[in-house]
Amino acid sequence: MIIDKKGKLFGKINILDILIILVILLFIALGALKIFSGVLGSRGSLNTLEVKYTVEVTKKDAEFFESIKEGDVVFKKNTKEVGGEVVSCDIKPAKYITPNANRLSYELTEAENKFDGYVTIKTIADVSYPDILVGGDEIKIGKSYDLRTENTVLNGYITSIEYDKEKMGGFAR
Repeated sequence: MIIDKKGKLFGKINILDILIILVILLFIALGALKIFSGVLGSRGSLNTLEVKYTVEVTKKDAEFFESIKEGDVVFKKNTKEVGGEVVSCDIKPAKYITPNANRLSYELTEAENKFDGYVTIKTIADVSYPDILVGGDEIKIGKSYDLRTENTVLNGYITSIEYDKEKMGGFAR
């Protein structure tokens, strides 16, 4: 007989012990499958895509924006990892919110000799929906982002992100 009167298999191993060992092995196998294959709850496959993102830098002198040239390589401010290459730098007069003459409402007023700049940067990023990683750092619209070129430090906010959604494999919305 395979199972004796005490419920032991071959007189040595309890059936309950076997079930516990099988459950533990199942959890280990599922954990390994998740870690090594990206299956079971993965947020999508990791794609390397060309991404363009725009950083808004506000209320700077014209000379500041003149120092940013198309083709400049930008680096992450703290890690010094490459953040991409400047594609364009558009500037507009800076505006402040000021009280109007009767002080009952507010209006936008152009600031003298101050400008807002929109620096567009092209890079290769790791895109794994919904995350876009540049040099290991996530970029999102509205996020504060600090970069530097050879001569300039850019402190601003990301205002747009563009990439080919067709290459996302159905994960982009």
